[in-house]
Amino acid sequence: MDVTRNVHVIFGLYLKSSLERSFSVAAHLAGEVFSLGDDHRIGPIATLDTPEGFLARKEWFKNIDDDCLNRNFEAEGVNDYATIEAIKQLLLKGQVIHIWFGDNSFDLLALGRLFTAIQHFAKQLILVPVSESIQKSLNNREFVPKALAVLRIEQIPLLEQHFRATTDLDLERFLKIWSAATLRTESLRMVNAKGEFQENVLEKINDVLISFCTDEYQKSARVIGETFVQLDFEVSDATLNWMLKTLITTGQLQAQGTLGAMRDYKVKLIPLAIKNAK
Repeated sequence: MDVTRNVHVIFGLYLKSSLERSFSVAAHLAGEVFSLGDDHRIGPIATLDTPEGFLARKEWFKNIDDDCLNRNFEAEGVNDYATIEAIKQLLLKGQVIHIWFGDNSFDLLALGRLFTAIQHFAKQLILVPVSESIQKSLNNREFVPKALAVLRIEQIPLLEQHFRATTDLDLERFLKIWSAATLRTESLRMVNAKGEFQENVLEKINDVLISFCTDEYQKSARVIGETFVQLDFEVSDATLNWMLKTLITTGQLQAQGTLGAMRDYKVKLIPLAIKNAK
């Protein structure tokens, strides 16, 4: 491969086509796009870059007994190690690589893992910090995007003005995020751009899920959607679906329907009389 061609890295497999479509309005940015899809916000990551650590993560997703989450991991997460190795090979040839990321837990954790693997090539890494830009919505309101996913195709090339070389401070920040994440023991994690991790994430999310339930059955997709927005998109809908079903199977909520995908069942609060009888 010609090392003068553009190479890009994005976090989230579904964003690959969005970035590629943006090349139609910015042909000079066109090139190969690598996507890393593993969601490090959930599951064990302590020794992820060892064969044993990867197998432990794979088994964790199998053992939580949730087909939706397990399928997501198999579709989006299992190939990250091979993708990172392919990125390394290009860097060894002298390739400069553009890394697109936003100030959200998914991107920050994935970027931390990637930087840990390729830190010796920092001078060849161009950062595209999505959240350092100010964009306009369709109704002309200004907003700061937390992720590439919220931008329209024609807005993506506007980020070129924010391209910058990776600094020592950048490297230190992202290495610290990943290092801190791997030392934590919880199965759910959130982190901000300063590297600050939220505590008691599981309990906080459960509280939000329950807060959107009522005494009447309503579609689980509605509860999950409202929670998704309340949490500022920091947890995937698949994770929220798993957590909502866990609240049901542990007797904290009632359900109607099959506990599968989020549109397969309805959910409501347990009546006070039943609670008092327990």
